[in-house]
Amino acid sequence: MKKILLVDDQDEILEILQIYIEGHFHDVETILAHGGFEAIEIIEEEDIDSIICDYRMPDGDGKVVFDFNEKKSHLPFAWHSATFSDDSHNLVGFSIDQPNYYILPKPVSENKLIDTIETMISTEEDQNVEYRRVRSSILRKFGGMKLEVSISLSEKMILINKKSDKLDLKRIELYETKGVEFFYISNEDYEALLSSLVDELEKKIKRCGTLEDVYFVASEIVDSFNKHLQDKGVTQDQIKLVDACATRCLRELNKHESIKKLLAGVIDSTNYISSHSLMLIHIANLIISDRDTLKDYAKIAVLHDLSLKNERLAKIHSFSSTEFDKLSTKEKEVILDHGKNILEHTTEVSLPEWATDIIKNHHREYSECHTYEERVFCISHSVSHFICNEGMDKARKWLSEIPELENDRETKEIVKKLLDIFS
Repeated sequence: MKKILLVDDQDEILEILQIYIEGHFHDVETILAHGGFEAIEIIEEEDIDSIICDYRMPDGDGKVVFDFNEKKSHLPFAWHSATFSDDSHNLVGFSIDQPNYYILPKPVSENKLIDTIETMISTEEDQNVEYRRVRSSILRKFGGMKLEVSISLSEKMILINKKSDKLDLKRIELYETKGVEFFYISNEDYEALLSSLVDELEKKIKRCGTLEDVYFVASEIVDSFNKHLQDKGVTQDQIKLVDACATRCLRELNKHESIKKLLAGVIDSTNYISSHSLMLIHIANLIISDRDTLKDYAKIAVLHDLSLKNERLAKIHSFSSTEFDKLSTKEKEVILDHGKNILEHTTEVSLPEWATDIIKNHHREYSECHTYEERVFCISHSVSHFICNEGMDKARKWLSEIPELENDRETKEIVKKLLDIFS
């Protein structure tokens, strides 16, 4: 079995490539990486045959993978990037005619991808096949769809879901527990699944529109929270004020090319980073009354996790948590340094000194926050994280257990105000 490493920070792109490749080549397995640093770890640990790689990714860009491959691995390498013509000048020693290097348009057509893979790893597409191979992780996204699904057992196809029946996810999960990773569907159903994935990606991109839509399109959780605020007496005008403040903030940040490139990568309306950031501004607005200060908090909220982009890493809230302990050394470095790294992109952005200090150290514990601005941000940051990630009950619990509640008047006032609204 030959292994192709797919590197891209967008799950939808990885899924489309995966279903293309594994549906057409039964002797090929794909392995996924969401950034350059993760890709290098996989190359060092796995027996990889070739690489298909995006260029612009927050957790180690394509140059990181290219340089490593040039020095150590020398594997067939295909660029799959919409910006490669602009970025290729960063690659020392790269030539468009370089052997074992290929350039794929993004998005790539099915035929172009198949032809390139056949050349890269000296394999041939399965011809005249009745079934296409699909991973269980992709198949599970189509629960309720009518699909004919089989498994391969001793080189025989065993039907487990009839075409006339809706896909039974419990049955799929049962076979997963028995070690089945791949299922088989008809060519017709394969094309339908692929078309659905491509359509969904196109809808997300079209939905973006302006930069404000890209980053702060309201997620369901933020909408739900806003309805809760209105029930508690917070006016619609107050809520609109936050959205307007966020929009102005984004337009200002968009004037800076380095930040614009980072902002443009967030295209998912349910993305934790964008939901968390917008929620943070709403929470800060409930605590403070000064509009100019709220504008500064809006900038901090947008910027603080922007160099991460990786949703899995962005959800790590505490550096003393078991989730943080389980990360690789490189992932820990990315998280520990992401506040400092984003400040390198903000040298032209007008921010007060207290705001840059918060961005740099925004994961500090509440007990380490000594100024009013730091405490407001720490509470807003933590509460928005828990609401977006674990729910309102967890946010209330965190607030009620802040140690400083007993002795600090300022903390008592902030917490009381929020708990009254969250009750």
